[in-house]
Amino acid sequence: MQRRLRLVAPALAALVVVPLTGCLKLDAQFVAQPDLGFAATILIGMDARLMESMGSGAAPLADLKSGPLGQAWSVREFERDGWRYVEAKGVGPAGTALLGDYPGAPEVQVDRAMHRLTTRYSMTWRAQEMPLDALPSPSVPGDASDSQQPEMPDLQTAVEVMLSGLEVRLALGGPGHVVSTNGTVVGEGLAEWHPTVHEIASGETPTLQVVTETINWTHLGRLADQIAGLGGGYAAGTRLADAVTRGLLPNPPASAIGAGKLEAADYSRLLAIITRLDEVLERSETAVVMRELGLSSDSATSGQIAAVYAKTQAPEFIAQLRTARVRQAVEGLRP
Repeated sequence: MQRRLRLVAPALAALVVVPLTGCLKLDAQFVAQPDLGFAATILIGMDARLMESMGSGAAPLADLKSGPLGQAWSVREFERDGWRYVEAKGVGPAGTALLGDYPGAPEVQVDRAMHRLTTRYSMTWRAQEMPLDALPSPSVPGDASDSQQPEMPDLQTAVEVMLSGLEVRLALGGPGHVVSTNGTVVGEGLAEWHPTVHEIASGETPTLQVVTETINWTHLGRLADQIAGLGGGYAAGTRLADAVTRGLLPNPPASAIGAGKLEAADYSRLLAIITRLDEVLERSETAVVMRELGLSSDSATSGQIAAVYAKTQAPEFIAQLRTARVRQAVEGLRP
C-alpha cells in the first residue's frame, strides 16, 4: 500500500528572501502513522532582531491554517535564548496534501508492507528543483505604502548569502523501530539528515529514506503457541519478539509466503540456534553468524535450518565455539 504526500515548506520561501546569514534555523519532521496518515512538525527559528526587522506580518508559517489542512494545523510562536520560533504542527489522513501543490515541492512517499511477523513502513523524501520565481513574496502589513515597503534583494543573491549559515534538519519516521535508513538513527523509529538549503532548493538533496517495523502480535502469538506445543516452552513469544527485533529470523512478505513456507518446527529450531550462539557470542556476533549462514534470510529452507541445528546441539559445540568465535563458527556450521 502506498500514499504520496505533496510537501512544501513555506519556511523555505521565507528563508530565501531574508538577506541575513547565520540567523535562521529550519527543523521539519514527518512521521507516518499506521493508517498511512502523517504527523508533521515544522519549526522555524529566527534571531529575534531579524524577526523584529521583518514585522509581524512576515512571520513564516502563519498562513498554514488557511491552507489545505485548515484547522488541522496549530501554530504557536515563542522566544528562547535570543531566538524567536514559529512552530507548526499538523496531522492529516492518508493521501492529504500536506502544504499545497507549490512548484518544486518535495514529495514524501509512504509505503506499508505486511510481512509474516511484522508490518514495515517505508518513508522516502525526494527533492525537486524549487524555482525561485515561484516562491511567494514576504507579507507586508496591509496599510503600508509603497514607499514604506522594504526593498527586496534578488532572490538568488539572498539564497547564496544564507547558504553558509542556515541550519537545516529533516527527519522522517514511522511506527516501531528503524530497520534501515540512509540517515542517522536518532530515536525510536526516527532518522534525520542535515542538507543545506542550496541542496533543497536546487533539488540536489539525496533521496532520504527510512524503513521502520512493528511486530504483528497476532501472527507472532499464533506461531509462539505452536512452538510451545512442540515443547519450545512458554517463553517462546518473548524469544520470538526478541529475535524478530534483532533481525535474526526469516520474515518474508505476506504475499510471498507459499509452498516453501517455514513451519513452527523450523522457527523453534532457529530459536534454539540463536540461544546456543548467544551463550558464547555477543549479540552482534550472533547476528553476523545468522546472516552469514543465510538463516535470517527470507529464502532460508527447512533443510538448511535442520542441518545447522543438528551441529549446534552437539555436546562439544559450546566448547568449540568459545575458541572459534565468529568466522570459524560460520565455516564450521555451514551445511
